[in-house]
Amino acid sequence: MAKRVCLIGLDGVGPGNLKTMLESIPLNALSSIAGKGFASPAPSIPPYTPPAWTSIFTGVNPGKHGIFGFYVVEQGEEGFSIRVASSRDVMYPRVFEIAAMKGLRSVVINVPLTYPVSQLLAARNLVLVSDWSSPRQFIHPRGYEARYSEYLVEPPHQWSRAADTDSYVKMVEEFLEKRLNIYYDLLEKEDYSLFVIVFSELDWLMHRIPDIVEGRQMHRVYRIASMIDRFVRKASGECSLLILASDHGFRVARVLVGVNSILADRGLIDYRYHVARGGRAQRHGAGQRQLPQQRPGLQNTPPPPAGEEAYTEKPPEEDKATDPSTGGGELLHKQGLHARDGQPGGVREEGLLRRRAPGTAGHQPDTGHSLAGRGLLGALRGEGAQPTPHTGARRVLRREHTCRAAPQGVYGRPRAARASSPGGG
Repeated sequence: MAKRVCLIGLDGVGPGNLKTMLESIPLNALSSIAGKGFASPAPSIPPYTPPAWTSIFTGVNPGKHGIFGFYVVEQGEEGFSIRVASSRDVMYPRVFEIAAMKGLRSVVINVPLTYPVSQLLAARNLVLVSDWSSPRQFIHPRGYEARYSEYLVEPPHQWSRAADTDSYVKMVEEFLEKRLNIYYDLLEKEDYSLFVIVFSELDWLMHRIPDIVEGRQMHRVYRIASMIDRFVRKASGECSLLILASDHGFRVARVLVGVNSILADRGLIDYRYHVARGGRAQRHGAGQRQLPQQRPGLQNTPPPPAGEEAYTEKPPEEDKATDPSTGGGELLHKQGLHARDGQPGGVREEGLLRRRAPGTAGHQPDTGHSLAGRGLLGALRGEGAQPTPHTGARRVLRREHTCRAAPQGVYGRPRAARASSPGGG
């Protein structure tokens, strides 16, 4: 049988989080890999899904691949605008695109920023299931959608908006159970050299239930973790090489320092609030510390400027005003800082500190681990693990893209296949 590589991503499950789960749940496949496999932990900077996964799959840091979050801020003649990031904004090819350009077929499932498929290189050699943040759920090529339409259900990623935790856990379980019909079928029947899948369900649940991060209420994650573990065991039998990777970890944060608040209180900076409306960031007031009006789901929302229409709750689909990273919490933008609401307990400013309600989980910067991007092509060819060169690998093949160089010194010298250090993204 031809050599095949399988990369399984566990979103939000850093080494410490995995250890906590293994202590409470019998996950035989994951436990075997953790005990016998080779681990390469590295800090994830920033500990954020879009830039971290993009660094893992490109092998370069955000200063080069151009992804810093779910959104892209652009400056035009009318000021600054904000839009949702997409595959158009990824400046370096990802490993499955490189493999596809070499004529190797890949299956890609739930990898961030793979929409639209038209902007992926050599997409003819890809079978792709859209990620949870895509504006619509689809499978490429289109012929696959009819085959799996019954299981192509909407992802329940808006964890902050669920009214009841028990019903939300059940919703996530049912989602994964349906989607696994697609995943197993592609794993077992499709002809591929590289199989890439990212599981986001554990990330959603740790956001919603911070106790899981500290090893409590593990019964809520038992079934989902067990389903993922069974898939890992099956994948290990289908592929010659199995790689586990994660974009960041979790830890419970009870105090967050608002750097901009500290600097403003000392008169060192003057910032303005911006409200995202229809994809356009609107300026309102200078140096305001307390805003007179509040709106459900968005703390301290400023009133619209005179003559302007009220805040648009449902902007056009292509310019979503909801934040994918918080499961749907609206955005309040400051110059150099954005504060999010919509998390359990909310986030509120108190003096110099922005305090998070006790027991609210946040991304952990020092527990991401990435094992992808280094030597995968060599593994596919049966060679030893050699670093994949990235010099000259910019997206010169994009039809609607102008490549830009990263400012010198912003992230230092990149290191291949490290998604999470100041030097490697």
